[in-house]
Amino acid sequence: MQTRASDRMLELQLSRGAPHHFDAVATTSNHSIPEFLFRSSISILVSTIFIFPQFGINFGSYSLNFSLIAIYLVLVLGLFFGGFQLSLPRILLYFAVTFFGVVSLRANGGPSAPSFVLLAVIYFPLVFVAKPQANEDWRPFAIGKFCDYAAFVAVVGCVQFVAQIAIHGDWLFASYKLIPEPIKASGVYNTVIEAAGGLKKSNGFFLREPSFMSMLCAIALLLEYFHYRRPMRLAMLAGGMLVSLSGTGIIILLFGLFFPVRLNSLVRAVGLGAAFTVVYLILSEVLDLSVFTNRVAEFQTPGTSAYARFVAPYLLLSRDFDYPPWAALLGHGPGSISAAALTFASPGGSHDPTWAKSMYEYGLLGAFAILSLLVVSLWRSWPSAEFKIAMLYAWLASGGQLLSPDFMALLFVVVSLWPKTNDPWLQADFPDEVGAQLASSK
Repeated sequence: MQTRASDRMLELQLSRGAPHHFDAVATTSNHSIPEFLFRSSISILVSTIFIFPQFGINFGSYSLNFSLIAIYLVLVLGLFFGGFQLSLPRILLYFAVTFFGVVSLRANGGPSAPSFVLLAVIYFPLVFVAKPQANEDWRPFAIGKFCDYAAFVAVVGCVQFVAQIAIHGDWLFASYKLIPEPIKASGVYNTVIEAAGGLKKSNGFFLREPSFMSMLCAIALLLEYFHYRRPMRLAMLAGGMLVSLSGTGIIILLFGLFFPVRLNSLVRAVGLGAAFTVVYLILSEVLDLSVFTNRVAEFQTPGTSAYARFVAPYLLLSRDFDYPPWAALLGHGPGSISAAALTFASPGGSHDPTWAKSMYEYGLLGAFAILSLLVVSLWRSWPSAEFKIAMLYAWLASGGQLLSPDFMALLFVVVSLWPKTNDPWLQADFPDEVGAQLASSK
């Protein structure tokens, strides 16, 4: 209850726009953290998620995403000014991840060492958490900035969806064509997708796919619903999800809103289910919302998106699970699922969601270590249990998030960096600061 009260106090501070009592955060290293400098780095990081996801330093076959650079900018500044500290359980789990990654790499003859290096680089920031005072002063700004950008992109997506009636240029939905090659991120994405009726699904102009817009709007909507309850923001984010015409965000919302964490989940399910039914009946003809309900059949239809995302990866994993003999425990090696998917005899091939990619490439041991690192990072963080469950699903099954710098930037800045006030490791290292926070929440 004390932690919840402290969190609610910070959330009210953000929603009311109250100034933070921040001039500088004193730390044990006798440094101070200039607010403007760290806030700028947070703003840059969030902007790479929403505005610059298609930008990167292009090296040809691989590009260094701006989001990965921004993660380490925040991390370096936080460490330099003494605002971050290492988390012991996360360090141990990160060591397990790298250990099993090296073992898998050696056992399979090193199929893709760069893939393993990327994994190690992307997940290393998870071993750090903000110290208590930094947590209190920076967290409201970071979460608020994320919600601000999400609402902005949602509005841009709605304008984009309507504007296609009059504007027919490729640039409206394929903004990546405007980016110079030296700073264009690599990868192949379904950026432009035409729905029934000739209308294109909105991708928020800046994002790579409509599914990404749907996912980001859903995550921001859950933050708003559980922590801020700002009606206008909720409406803006819901509008962004609608015009994306993607089921990715809907499934994330289902996990966040209806997963039976508490007794009131059933009441919430009935109320929101009724509201969704009303909206569906009113807008189904205008926005062709039947695209959501009709896609249920895709799970049984080879060649469809749902089949390639959820069914085909399971079949691919089953086919190769126990060959060679060490594959079940150690996997087929980093980066190996991409080549295996090309040999999979199914129309549309197979995608590589996190759960399938981690098990196929790193085996049961490596996949369990990676999952454990994520679960510990999530469950020792500040948000509600419902939001953490939604984030866990988004990472596991919403797409190929295992090696996604953009998703790690989201996870880092919104969740993992900000621990619970009553985290036992923080209490052990900083008893005076944590005690002061708990006392102020009474």
